[in-house]
Amino acid sequence: DFEATWTPIRNFQMVLNGAWLWTAHTVDNPLIPKPGSAAYNAYDLTTVQGNINKVNSDIQYGARLENVPKYRFNTFSKYTITDGVAHGLSLALGTRYSSKMVISRDVTWNPLNGGWQAGGYFVLDANVSYPWEVLGYKLTSTVSVQNLADKLYFEGGQVASPGRQLFITNKLSF
Repeated sequence: DFEATWTPIRNFQMVLNGAWLWTAHTVDNPLIPKPGSAAYNAYDLTTVQGNINKVNSDIQYGARLENVPKYRFNTFSKYTITDGVAHGLSLALGTRYSSKMVISRDVTWNPLNGGWQAGGYFVLDANVSYPWEVLGYKLTSTVSVQNLADKLYFEGGQVASPGRQLFITNKLSF
């Protein structure tokens, strides 16, 4: 897990953060027998329920935890123009990357048998901001676009993350 902020010049900032979670698995669950244990070996494989219980145990102890990608990396960079007519204009670009991740550890979406997994996405976000003044009030208007390329991706869970979104905000300072 890391985070860094880099400001090589006063009008440019970059924030980087990421994580590498090389393992994320169940070590012990008192409700589900571990593969190789006496309770696991006692499953009656001649019944449907016995087979389901065995596969469920294999998944619980053998698959990665839900919604925990192995790699995650994000950046956000902002440049502010300090001279000229566009003085104060800020341009920003953000990126979000996630490796694939297990969505559900159940028999229906068995991740050990090619079941559906999410993640594996790279998404861009951008914004433009400009400060201005009206009747002595200081305003900053910002136009932001999340998921700039309108990519279909799943950030975690069974519901797709939002497509391209446009936000227009104004901030008033006294």
